[in-house]
Amino acid sequence: MSSHPPNPNPCRDANVFYPPQFFYPAPSPSASPPPSVPASASCPKQMSHPLSGEALFLAHKIQENTDAIHAVSLTVTELSNRMSRLHPTQKFIQNIEDLVQKRDYQKVISAVETYLQTPNVFTIDELGLLYEQHAFAFLQLNDFLKAFRSTQMGLQIPHLNNLNRANLYLHMTHALFFLGSYNDVIICANMALALQEVNAPLIKAKFYASKISAHMRLNQPQKALDVTIEALAKTSPTDHKHFYRKKAEAHNELQQHDAALEAADKGLGITEVNDEFAISKLYASKIYAYMSLKQPQKALDVIIEALDDSKLNDPNYRAYFYRKKADIHNQFEEYEKAREAADNGLKVSELTDQNTLKLLYLNKADAHINLAQYPETLEAVEKGLGISESIDPNMQAKFHWIKASCHNNQDQYPEALKAANAGLELSGLNDPDIHARLLGIKALALHNLGRSEDALEAIIAALEIPNITDPDLQPDLASILETVSL
Repeated sequence: MSSHPPNPNPCRDANVFYPPQFFYPAPSPSASPPPSVPASASCPKQMSHPLSGEALFLAHKIQENTDAIHAVSLTVTELSNRMSRLHPTQKFIQNIEDLVQKRDYQKVISAVETYLQTPNVFTIDELGLLYEQHAFAFLQLNDFLKAFRSTQMGLQIPHLNNLNRANLYLHMTHALFFLGSYNDVIICANMALALQEVNAPLIKAKFYASKISAHMRLNQPQKALDVTIEALAKTSPTDHKHFYRKKAEAHNELQQHDAALEAADKGLGITEVNDEFAISKLYASKIYAYMSLKQPQKALDVIIEALDDSKLNDPNYRAYFYRKKADIHNQFEEYEKAREAADNGLKVSELTDQNTLKLLYLNKADAHINLAQYPETLEAVEKGLGISESIDPNMQAKFHWIKASCHNNQDQYPEALKAANAGLELSGLNDPDIHARLLGIKALALHNLGRSEDALEAIIAALEIPNITDPDLQPDLASILETVSL
């Protein structure tokens, strides 16, 4: 026989155990049913007198039954009152969901924390949902440590159903990912995928995606590829575009560029999915693969295809492809086309990706200086440097290198030296090419300022930098060495 208390609430799942405080008693046993009338005391067909013994007996029993009915009525009324007091929990949950829809995440956090001061009025599932929304709000506010702690508390709720548990694990993996705990992300995702009831394709896909991203961050592209292949076998076809994207990225990381192109083409071939993010990333993987295979013309063809794709309307994605187009035209020394592509990217309305915006100005400045359009070059440089957000300090250093080169070409050597030194403060040997170029332009400025020994020291330092990748750079540095040695 089940040890669970009876379930007086038909709205609840009878198979889920709820703590005792969530149950209400059956009608009071004090209102016991009247005893059966003995067979010998059968009621005559007609009473001889209104106050006869039989009449008094029956009147007494009728009164007892009336009292019992009244007692039951009071108990039902009390139960109804208790249920009406419980009903506001649905309004509480709806209030939280409305705040989430409004993206008022600070109010979500405050409301949940207020409600959790009286946890006994909520069901187990409602408590789980409150912690889900609590963690989600912290994630949206980029407070990943508090989001993680919220999911920890939610997962401690006893008898929580596995779907709620999976959603909490999902928020936990996101928090751990942004906290840089990639091994824990993988462990957490594996625990969630082991839950038998987690069959929702979208949830499973998210956990597989988290595992793949964690492996990539851990520089484990082969493991990421293995998880991707498993995900393609176990998730809905509607999510396969994302996993082909992940597969292409893993192949590119493994230097398997032909396989990356094949995976990207399969993803782009899933025409029924109109996910701009996935589509843009698949095109980007193809561009990267062709550039790695030293086939920039094919990469340019992919860029043009992406810009012509009617499914790609997001301004940030379009600006990204204009930036890549400008970059390749600069490599081809087609500087007018590069400038035009950069300008087209800068004209994209509602561009919010500051990194893409900065790189477009960099492409534009690069094109202008090669066209000997120095005022336009400096204008593009200053606009690029004026954008405060930059992921990579070496990008800032590239602006200073172009600025130094522009001043040097106009015989403005003090300004050239100042710009070169500013760039050298930002650049490091993790980008040896730009560091060497800055030293080279510094050597030229010093030479023209009559500081020959300092110029020679700068160019020798440039020539000693290891791992230079630009094949044109070493001849350029050798030419500068010859100039400053005169």
